[in-house]
Amino acid sequence: MSTEHYDNTEHVQPALAKRTLGVLFNGSDYVVGVDITATTIRIDYNGGNTAIYIGWAAPGALTSDSVWRISKHAYDVAENLTSSIWADGDTNFDNEWDERASLSYS
Repeated sequence: MSTEHYDNTEHVQPALAKRTLGVLFNGSDYVVGVDITATTIRIDYNGGNTAIYIGWAAPGALTSDSVWRISKHAYDVAENLTSSIWADGDTNFDNEWDERASLSYS
């Protein structure tokens, strides 16, 4: 898996944001439920261009700090997003990015 890191939305190319973070945008490209304007974003891909894990934390957070909100994404064979679930079943900022693969999601 490959990982990308952004320290706020200025560094996210619009096309990339729509591709990897599209679940967070409505039809007008406004953020729905997640303020990412002052947030560090990490994206873990499946080896291609499909985001499996997306994490948000305050700028400067270490990946080993328990301050991350992490979502896990599933896709069909055509790479259409089919589900998005949250670490610990909630959107709290209380997980470690480094542990994303071993966390419980629902």
